[in-house]
Amino acid sequence: MRTNEEVEKEFEEFLKDIPDFPDPSEMTDMQLMRCRFVNMTIEQNKAVIEELKKRDLIK
Repeated sequence: MRTNEEVEKEFEEFLKDIPDFPDPSEMTDMQLMRCRFVNMTIEQNKAVIEELKKRDLIK
């Protein structure tokens, strides 16, 4: 059986492979429109909505 330390270390290694959420200003219109808000933080949601408004994709 693995220890907590081993599990935590393995999980940290796993998280390193997950890319950070891109800056909404660097995303294409299609990427912005297809964002899945349920998988994002509140700050990321707000940033995407603000960028959509800047591009007049939503009002």
